[in-house]
Amino acid sequence: MPADSEHGRPDLDALLAGLRERLGASRCTLREADGAGGFPVVGESLGAGVASLRDDRSDLRGQPVVVALSGGAAQVVQPDVRAISDDPAFLALMRRYGVRAQVVSAVRASTGGRLLGLLSVHDAACRDWTPEECELAFAAAATIASVLDVQPMQARPGGHR
Repeated sequence: MPADSEHGRPDLDALLAGLRERLGASRCTLREADGAGGFPVVGESLGAGVASLRDDRSDLRGQPVVVALSGGAAQVVQPDVRAISDDPAFLALMRRYGVRAQVVSAVRASTGGRLLGLLSVHDAACRDWTPEECELAFAAAATIASVLDVQPMQARPGGHR
C-alpha cells in the first residue's frame, strides 16, 4: 500500500504510481465522478512516453465500461479492448488513449455503493491480466474509495485538476 500523506491518509499519487509500476502498465488513471455524469481525471501515473489524459473531456457516460460500472459491476477486465465492443466511438476513444488492454475498477462509497470514480490501469499492448493483478487493482480502488468518501479530490484546496 502507498505511503501516508502528512494527514495520515494514503498518498493517492504514490498509490497510482505504485500500482502502475507493480503491474508494468503504461498508465494508471483516477477519474472522479463530478455529479453531472462526467468523470474528469484527478490523478494519474504515466510510463515513459505515455500521453496524459488530464485534459481529456470525453463524455464517457455511454461507453461500455462506464455503463457496466454504473450498473453495479465492481471491475471490468479487458485483455484486448477491440474484442469487447464494435462500437466505433469506444474504439476511437481507445485508439486516442493509446489503450489496447485495461482493468477498470469501480471506486465506490462505503455506504450505499455510490460510484465515486473509476480507477483505470491501461496497457498499450494486449495482455492477459492475472487474477492477482486484478485483485491488486480492486484493492487499490477500495483504498481510494476510503479517501474520496471523506473528501473528494475536486473539493480539496488546490485540487488535483
